[in-house]
Amino acid sequence: QIILEATGHNYVDGTCTECGEVGYTYDGVDTYTVYTADGLFAVAELVNGGENSINITLAADIVLNENLADKVKVAEDGTVSADDSVRKWTPMEGEYSGTFDGGNHTITGLYCAYNGYSNTGLIGTLAEGATVKNVKIHDFCLESGGGAVVGYNQGEVSGCSISGTGILGWTTNYQNVGGVVGNNEGTVKDC
Repeated sequence: QIILEATGHNYVDGTCTECGEVGYTYDGVDTYTVYTADGLFAVAELVNGGENSINITLAADIVLNENLADKVKVAEDGTVSADDSVRKWTPMEGEYSGTFDGGNHTITGLYCAYNGYSNTGLIGTLAEGATVKNVKIHDFCLESGGGAVVGYNQGEVSGCSISGTGILGWTTNYQNVGGVVGNNEGTVKDC
């Protein structure tokens, strides 16, 4: 059971028990197919809860935040903040070791909150042998170092792209910052 208090949804097996919205489906083996922003947040909570080897496939374009650049402020010292309407993303952490297939769908308005270290992005750390492919990010903001798709890559990132506005925050920590990938020790191709 996944409860997303900010949205009022209570997901059990990918379906909200309050309104019936289907955020994702599960094949019963290891793959979650995501249809909505709430579904993506719910699946990320599974990964951050320790299920970091699951496979994730996007089946639709996902809008996390519309008009993100209008809702973000950059201070003189380079730090960024967002107004209260912005849904902040906590990167999938713990060395994600599955396959994330974006299906050439676009995630719009990704605002990555500072997570205590500089590997921010849709996925914080991609483990050796893991894959992220065919993900498009349109309009993003990273509160600290990283990359829009993967903060720290030890696996393979392929066929990914970014577009629109990218806002990169600044902290005093040492950081690696990139567009698609922040720090790479794996393979990046066709991005």
